[in-house]
Amino acid sequence: MECPYCGREVQEGAVYCECGRPVNIAGASAGASAGPATTFQQQLDSQTLDSVKRKVKVPVLPIVIMIVALIAAGVFLFLHFRSISNITKEDTWETVNGKGYTIVLPAALKENTDKMLTVQGSDYTKLAFYTSGPAAVYIERRDLTAYEKETFSGLTTKQILDQYKTRVFKINDQEIDFKERNGYLYFEYDSHKPNYIGDSDEVQVIEAMRYTSDYLYEFYAYCDAKEKDKYRESMFKWLDSFTPDK
Repeated sequence: MECPYCGREVQEGAVYCECGRPVNIAGASAGASAGPATTFQQQLDSQTLDSVKRKVKVPVLPIVIMIVALIAAGVFLFLHFRSISNITKEDTWETVNGKGYTIVLPAALKENTDKMLTVQGSDYTKLAFYTSGPAAVYIERRDLTAYEKETFSGLTTKQILDQYKTRVFKINDQEIDFKERNGYLYFEYDSHKPNYIGDSDEVQVIEAMRYTSDYLYEFYAYCDAKEKDKYRESMFKWLDSFTPDK
């Protein structure tokens, strides 16, 4: 086959002559179309690869806030349940020798002299205030009046209780129901006591009274009013352990 442009002999089936001109139009067309097709395929592959590499942008700040909130919640729950355990686990309790008394309390309850404020005109002597995050114990005493010595001398706690039940007592508009337990009188009520325990000002109070020949001891156990079911049994055990000096 001859090249139509230069006349050179061209091998059968060749697409181009040595002069560089096409001698097989069908082959040249196929070759010409193959070139751009290959280029387009390469561009398509490149665009596809770029789309795969292009990742969806995830908002980082909300995730960080969520992680911090979960960590904070975990720390809060850990400290909360540890504080309950520190107060209610009896193997953490110890005997405290106070001024004129002994009492068994959790080691977590520390004496706080900042609360030892004597109310002006009060006959009571403040003996101690023990506090921690979730609970507190307050102890005070006063001399018996001549009337009390005459009236209660020789009476049992149950007989003294009967004397109290002949009168009506109220605290914060709550009528007091005196009861007897382990040699002392007690009653329970809710009260507003700022800065006595943790972050709550609403507290559950168990107020106890024990008579001796010369003194009336009053000792109080406090806890968060919303959590009284967790602490009530332990609070009574602390009060049960209170023993005035003879």
